Amino acid sequence: MALLTVASIEWRRPADELRAVRSSPVWSRILSDDRTIFLVLGDYYIFGETDASMEVKRLVREFSINSPSDLEQYVQAHPELGDRYLDLKLNYLPTAAAFALRDIMPLLAGANRRVRVVLASDLNPAVFTSAHIVYVGYLSGMGMLHDLTFAGSRFSVGESFDELVDRATGNRYISQAAVPVSSDAKYHDYGYFATYAGPSGNQILIIAGTRDVAVMHTAEAVTRSGTLAQLNTSAGNAPSFEALYDVYGMDRMNLDGKLLLTSRLNTSRIWTGEPAHQAGTVGVAEASR
Repeated sequence: MALLTVASIEWRRPADELRAVRSSPVWSRILSDDRTIFLVLGDYYIFGETDASMEVKRLVREFSINSPSDLEQYVQAHPELGDRYLDLKLNYLPTAAAFALRDIMPLLAGANRRVRVVLASDLNPAVFTSAHIVYVGYLSGMGMLHDLTFAGSRFSVGESFDELVDRATGNRYISQAAVPVSSDAKYHDYGYFATYAGPSGNQILIIAGTRDVAVMHTAEAVTRSGTLAQLNTSAGNAPSFEALYDVYGMDRMNLDGKLLLTSRLNTSRIWTGEPAHQAGTVGVAEASR
């Protein structure tokens, strides 16, 4: 069923368009060799809360509890909750992941290689040195990819994960997707893209956002030849760079978006822990507004 779905999507996209996207610097770096491609989906751990009869009454997502071992440690620190919290071995994905995969899978389907789909919570660090990685999901779901990527970034992520802070300018980009609004009200969301070289010639791509519409727009922008060409031009075809998108949404729909900026990533900082550049010294290409 999955292969039929991908084939159907592939058939609907013009062959010339797919070739143009696959040959772009962003995608050709992961499609031109025989390495395995890990398609990593940002997931979240949830557990059950029980009543006095040990019947599960609700599912809980606690930001500080991201695995069964986290839950065990939390209960040990709060023994009064030991009879209330229960590991149900459940994880969930944002709905944006499905829409993003619609754009990404046709690019990967034509490659004669194994594409492995894994959850971010199950990712083995050894993969970072042996395979290409394409992450899809929220900024808050990146797991161990978060610390790697933002070690060399000009951005830092706010505590709520709905905010990106530009350390070079001090600008703060705060998603409005979490604020209750009427279904006909427009709001801003922020998409994030990064591509950088791994330690052994592999490549890592991050297709992310603060909330759903940002993830969807970012996936669309980096899988369409026109917007991808704009991205590469803004980044000067650098092998390692990041980009920020301002996305407009309404009622959880991606209406439109624009590329705000691109900036080179400090890969030495990512892999060796070299001291980060001072704010403002990172090479930056401001996109046309």
